[in-house]
Amino acid sequence: MEDRIAIVIPAYNEERCLRNNAMRLYEFIGKRNPGECNIIISDNNSTDSTADIAHKLSEETGGGVIYHFEPRRGKGAAIKSAWLGHNGYGIYSFMDADLATDIEAFPRLIVSIRNGMGVSMGCRYMKGAHAERTWKRERVSRCYRSLFRTLFGSDVHDPQCGFKAISRHVRDNVLPYVESDDFFFDTELIIRAVRAGYRVDEVPVNWSEGSGSTVHLLRDAPRFLYQLARLKYIDMKGNLIFPSHKHVYR
Repeated sequence: MEDRIAIVIPAYNEERCLRNNAMRLYEFIGKRNPGECNIIISDNNSTDSTADIAHKLSEETGGGVIYHFEPRRGKGAAIKSAWLGHNGYGIYSFMDADLATDIEAFPRLIVSIRNGMGVSMGCRYMKGAHAERTWKRERVSRCYRSLFRTLFGSDVHDPQCGFKAISRHVRDNVLPYVESDDFFFDTELIIRAVRAGYRVDEVPVNWSEGSGSTVHLLRDAPRFLYQLARLKYIDMKGNLIFPSHKHVYR
């Protein structure tokens, strides 16, 4: 069980890219970790042919691709449901369906977890990384990162990169407390893992902005700010807290 890896792809109406990208990932991991990985497509109540594509991929790969259905909308709901709904893995990971992050960095996430990290994530803002994105999203991302680091005193450079892995211990002991069902899921997962004493690692990645992002800057930014402020002052059980929290970071 310690060696098995679950790779979740949260999918809401991803018929345009799902098949090609899932097969690309399947072939990539098959060459490096044959029999050790399963790709779990977590269908986030799609209204297109996402479910049909996932079922066909499962048949074609002999179960290497697994279909999972989550009726609640939201990236966080899709990932959390799939991680908690599938036992028997030592490492749980996810990446976006558009494969905006170069999958060549994936083995580094796994090595990091096997070396004792609780959370390992891709980073677009450290030495060795390269990111292509619009000027507007670049500016918003940098503002969010600055606010995150100011509020939580964190050395994490890129909390929102959709390319992460966690240990089974984090899955069992931290994930059940993560409340966010949307794109804030990533940030909340990191903060709660750090507060629980788990170490966090980042690896540089090559990243190219996809055309199908469902994040709406004007709509989502105020909600993200509220969630950041709220999380600053609640503990694992949702109780209000006020003392600062130090974390362990490599």
